[in-house]
Amino acid sequence: MPTTEWTPLARERDQHEPAVVRGMAGLAALLVACILVAAGAYLVFVRTRWGQSVDQAVLQGRDVTNARTRHAAARILQTISVGSLGLGALGLAFIGVLRNRWRLALAVLTSVMGAVITTELLKHVILSRPSLVAEQLYPVNSLPSGHTTVATALAAGLVLVASHRYRAAAVIVGTLYAGGVGVSNVVLAAHRPSDIVAGYAVAVGWAAGVALLLALTHRTRPARPPTPTVESAVVLLLALGAAAMALLIVVAWVLRIEQDALGLVPFGRAFVLSILSLGAGAFGLLAALGIVLRPVTLDAHDG
Repeated sequence: MPTTEWTPLARERDQHEPAVVRGMAGLAALLVACILVAAGAYLVFVRTRWGQSVDQAVLQGRDVTNARTRHAAARILQTISVGSLGLGALGLAFIGVLRNRWRLALAVLTSVMGAVITTELLKHVILSRPSLVAEQLYPVNSLPSGHTTVATALAAGLVLVASHRYRAAAVIVGTLYAGGVGVSNVVLAAHRPSDIVAGYAVAVGWAAGVALLLALTHRTRPARPPTPTVESAVVLLLALGAAAMALLIVVAWVLRIEQDALGLVPFGRAFVLSILSLGAGAFGLLAALGIVLRPVTLDAHDG
């Protein structure tokens, strides 16, 4: 009867297997959370009069910004183009190739392009916007934000392609860029806050889905033992996965936005709180992606 040799490597893999499984469960949870956030942003802030009133109040409050702020926001948005998307995606893939992670390089390209295509289909083909609030700046559907999706997809791609050692730095850099683009869209009234939230969710959702697929097809021990517990990861996902949605709802509650009293809303306060919410949402989703990636290996000998 054949016997299985019990080697130190086999023992180490066996010890780390529960952590790897929990990491994949975290990726699956993040994927589901992103889907729910994107769907919630549409159903609440596009399909209801109350939600449209919240978005409208925020955009009308952007008058608190000065010309220098709006100029800076315009410069940030100018970094997004078809050319920068292509260069950014190829640059991330090149990092994967330099690290000899060919499958990871292909996965990052898939994640970025998949997010962009999904956003374009949702915005221009699948979703529609009813006119429920008078004097809307944009009567047509603008959810999700294309610029925000591109920036967040590149940020999430950086988190994916970075080694464990530099992943925290990738989260910070990615948050600054994705959050900056998202906030700039609102500063210039190019998009509603709910469009930004949906763009975040689409991009991070694609990154989580692609990472989950890689992890399922390459189940080996992690590069180093994960420090976060499964409980803390789950709590973080639940808290941060819907951070932007929850914060925007809190803004509306604090300001006591009513369907028939939109003119009484202090728009400047709504705008400032929304900007803070969008920044928190970008950091929350990218940080959640970085945390759930810790126990899993995305490609051979990831380190």
